[in-house]
Amino acid sequence: LLVTGWRGIFWFLTLMATALCLLSWRRLPETLPPERRHPFNPTTLWQGYSSVARHHRFRRLALANAFNFIGLFTYVLAAPVFLIRLLGYTPQQFAWLFIPAVAGMMAGSTLAGRLAGRRTPHQALVLAYAIMGVAALANVGLNLVLPPGPWCIVPLVPYAMGMALAMPSMQLLALDLVPERRGLASSCLGVAQTTSNALAA
Repeated sequence: LLVTGWRGIFWFLTLMATALCLLSWRRLPETLPPERRHPFNPTTLWQGYSSVARHHRFRRLALANAFNFIGLFTYVLAAPVFLIRLLGYTPQQFAWLFIPAVAGMMAGSTLAGRLAGRRTPHQALVLAYAIMGVAALANVGLNLVLPPGPWCIVPLVPYAMGMALAMPSMQLLALDLVPERRGLASSCLGVAQTTSNALAA
């Protein structure tokens, strides 16, 4: 950022996305056997997407998954105001927000892996929402009692942990609703999250 200015971030992301697309195209083979593949044509795609979009439970799981992420994404969007104007950090100190949040996500993913096979997805979700609920209440409480300071970031760690713990269970429950079209359903989950992020922004 110091060397290239803000435009350098977008050039870096463009190069990274191009490299990932090329690598995926050249090195990531299709693992689904040919007899289980669906034809790649507009009619089949439309039928698949519309059947997934009409599934009420799938829509609810997709939106819940997206809304969980918006709880953290709000801080990502507001980082310039939150960190610079409110907490007095510089653009080079954004790690004070992002490292704790990513650490929480890593902890939640690790916990999800440990609970897989030992707890049902519903049990994991109860724990995840309990963690996120306590974190949200702690966040509101801290901000009502104390002036802005580094402690404002602390509740984001358990929230990110709960969010990352909930994500695999929600995705599994959603994909299990349409077992014959898991790839298409997975892309629908991604679209729901990206669209929700755009609307939140």
